[in-house]
Amino acid sequence: MRGAPAEAVLGPALIGTLLNVFLFGTLAVQAYIYFTTYKKDPKWTKALIVALLLTDFFNTICDTIGVYEYLIKHFGELND
Repeated sequence: MRGAPAEAVLGPALIGTLLNVFLFGTLAVQAYIYFTTYKKDPKWTKALIVALLLTDFFNTICDTIGVYEYLIKHFGELND
């Protein structure tokens, strides 16, 4: 049984984006716990954590925009 070609491409992209959003939430909670627990750590360590958090936030935004473009804005468009 074969599905639509868009389903084969966008299905995994949607699942990956949802997993990415979930894992970003987990990272945000871990960062919050880190900053409230280890207040005396060096500044470079804290800067690294902030950089990773911001990088993952940017990645999550880009993934969400990409999936939104194809699944919402261009829903039902056929390029024949």
